[in-house]
Amino acid sequence: MSSSDVFSLMKVDSDSFNRWDKTQQVLLEEILSISDTLKSRKTLPEVSLEVLEGLFSILRDPSLDSHFKSLALTLPSLDVLQQRDKDIDFKRLSRARRVILEAFATKYSRELLASYMSISPSQDYQFEPGQVGARALRNCLLNYLGCMEIGESLAYGQFHGASNMTELYGSLKVMVGYSMKDSEKYLSQFFDRFKHDDLVIDAWFRLQASSDHEDSLKTLKVLMKHPAYNRLNPNRARSVLGGFSLGNLPWFHEESGEGYQLFARELLLIDQKNPQIAARLARGFGPYKRAASNVKEKAQAVLKNIQGEAGISKDLFEVVQTLLKS
Repeated sequence: MSSSDVFSLMKVDSDSFNRWDKTQQVLLEEILSISDTLKSRKTLPEVSLEVLEGLFSILRDPSLDSHFKSLALTLPSLDVLQQRDKDIDFKRLSRARRVILEAFATKYSRELLASYMSISPSQDYQFEPGQVGARALRNCLLNYLGCMEIGESLAYGQFHGASNMTELYGSLKVMVGYSMKDSEKYLSQFFDRFKHDDLVIDAWFRLQASSDHEDSLKTLKVLMKHPAYNRLNPNRARSVLGGFSLGNLPWFHEESGEGYQLFARELLLIDQKNPQIAARLARGFGPYKRAASNVKEKAQAVLKNIQGEAGISKDLFEVVQTLLKS
């Protein structure tokens, strides 16, 4: 199938799954292409006009429901992207992804804002398809608009006006992901409001640990010192360490190796009391084999240090041994 055929199906295919699949295929190839271009030059490459127009065709198509639009407009995750690449610079891959997001938001800012404003917050919360789709699309559009000047006021406004967890959490995720100036204040408000709900606070920890921004390693250190963090609580440990290793690939696989080191130190402390959880968390190292050689070497060094630690559990030892095999 030619590229022009794929673009056509992205815009008009009557089969929803095929249209979603072709859209994700186009976006994936474009992100990988931009990442390759960024490797050879510092200036930001132009995003294909066909890609941007294809995304816009989905947004404006009245025959598509809100839930489908939210799925189709969501860019492929780094976890998906890393499975199609090798010798990966995760930060560069993340930057390439952001290039498309910002290009689409810039070109169609008015239309995105109009679509966002047309979706009224749900005051009478119901768990039914129409409302679920509307909330998903609203959060998706807010994520695009977050890179615009108006993004902060929209995110803060959604937080204050939210009548349900989906909209509240969605606004907070955008604030943290874009390092908005008042994000710490809203994180604190969220924590104070839900501090007695363990599942919600687990999500609060995970959101911060998995958010890709320049202060990610500093954030991880702060989270592991938070009074509500308890490494002996499996769900809390998974929220922080799993959120970081699986959800924040650019900073877990950061070229200095500091992400690996922070993770490993906490992993060994968990291993002393809960070997099973430590072994499961250690599998987060898995993608290191696809990383660039200098990063791969840092991961191997940390894994060998874990393996050589006195008193390491059998569970963790076996996982690490498997990870080190070529």
